[in-house]
Amino acid sequence: MPTPRDRLLRSVQNTSQEKFLFLVFSTKLCGPCRKLSVTLKKWVQSHRDEIGVIVVDIHQHPMIAHEFNITGVPTVQVYHHNEVVGTAQGIYTKRALNRLFRQVKRGRMGERRGLFALFG
Repeated sequence: MPTPRDRLLRSVQNTSQEKFLFLVFSTKLCGPCRKLSVTLKKWVQSHRDEIGVIVVDIHQHPMIAHEFNITGVPTVQVYHHNEVVGTAQGIYTKRALNRLFRQVKRGRMGERRGLFALFG
């Protein structure tokens, strides 16, 4: 039987060429994570043809968080063609999600992180 880690890695590897996969690392005890969860549910509806979303609770799956080098939450990693095309830490607003998505669609994220990725 596949482990949660195996299922997650399979999902990342099977990212279609058309869709972006938003891998969201969070926890139920984190205030910004709870805000992101509410925002994300609404935001995903307007982008459902372009993106998929997987949420990983780092308290339930600490080894997955470690393997993906997660140092804080909320963290969003965006995958396309089986590669990380963007990462942002600490985001939880619709505006920040829109900006992140525009940047990854244009291929402009590079290795920048956090606020610099969103406002730099």
